[in-house]
Amino acid sequence: DSINALHSDRVLHELEAKYQTEKKEKQIDLLTTQHQLAQSQKKAQLYVLLGIAIIIFILAIVFYILYRNRQKMASKLKELDSAKSNFFANISHEFRTPLTLIKGPIQNELSQEHLDDDRREILQMINRNTDRLISLVDQLLDLSRLESGSLQLKIERASLSSFSNVIIAPFQYLAKQKDIDFTAEIKEDSDSFFDRDVLEKVIANLLSNAI
Repeated sequence: DSINALHSDRVLHELEAKYQTEKKEKQIDLLTTQHQLAQSQKKAQLYVLLGIAIIIFILAIVFYILYRNRQKMASKLKELDSAKSNFFANISHEFRTPLTLIKGPIQNELSQEHLDDDRREILQMINRNTDRLISLVDQLLDLSRLESGSLQLKIERASLSSFSNVIIAPFQYLAKQKDIDFTAEIKEDSDSFFDRDVLEKVIANLLSNAI
């Protein structure tokens, strides 16, 4: 019995030692696996961060290229606007000179006292149209000044109704030629503040386009 008991104790100790050894090996394997998983997660996070950084870098390059292209386009558009303004200014001056030369002889003829009514009316119509052309040329000049930022309003105090009647009068003849009933109803007013040249262009353009 003593021998059997000793034998049993030895077997139990061996089994216990074997169990403890296997347990420690499993713990080591578990720790190793956890360590490998942690390393894999760190690598995955590193790859994700690296990918995000690359994407941000690419987007930054794309936005920078788009910004540069937009800046270049804005610069070219500004150059084109400047060239257009210079063109309008130059061609306006070229038109204004012959129109002024045409207006001189017409006014000279109108100053003659022996003119019959029909001829005077025709010359007056030519004179009005010449003035209209000069006004259009001046508008081109104003456009170039406006785009260059050098156009300034010249405000003065005057009667708006009287001023409007003077502008409207030449268009009554044009409306009559086209058999258009043209009636002007302008209320008398007190003095107002406005730019004569600008307002004349506005009213004249509206009436001319309408007729």
